[in-house]
Amino acid sequence: MADVEEEINKDVLKMKYISYSSVDNILDITNNLRKEIDIYYPKLTPAQRIGHEFCRDVQSIVGYLKATQAKREQMMEEQATKDSSWTRWFPINTPLGMTPFRVQDIIDSRRAQIEEMNAELHKLRRRIQRLRCEPVKLYPDELEEREL
Repeated sequence: MADVEEEINKDVLKMKYISYSSVDNILDITNNLRKEIDIYYPKLTPAQRIGHEFCRDVQSIVGYLKATQAKREQMMEEQATKDSSWTRWFPINTPLGMTPFRVQDIIDSRRAQIEEMNAELHKLRRRIQRLRCEPVKLYPDELEEREL
């Protein structure tokens, strides 16, 4: 019976520890501890002074954690808005699974290949025109029509 009670007490202590382990609760505990120590202010023992400094250090660390957590949440929100702007057009779990930047690189490389092939095709057409003794055009017909 005593073993069962000890186990229950251990579980209760664990639950108490877990419930008090949030950042806000730690800040409250250190504030209360500082207030208790400040009661004896003029006659502080060295241990109380160390405890007071420890509480100040803990409070500064908690303040830093809260500030960085707020910055992190703000950055995550900004990142979510950036991501949602292109994931609307390029869903993440699509078969392609590419970012719009990668898609744009592929499009640019394909356009460059098309331009190279058009230039090669124009050279071959001029060669055919020379072989047939026809007047050789310096530019493709499509470009001449666009310029007019």
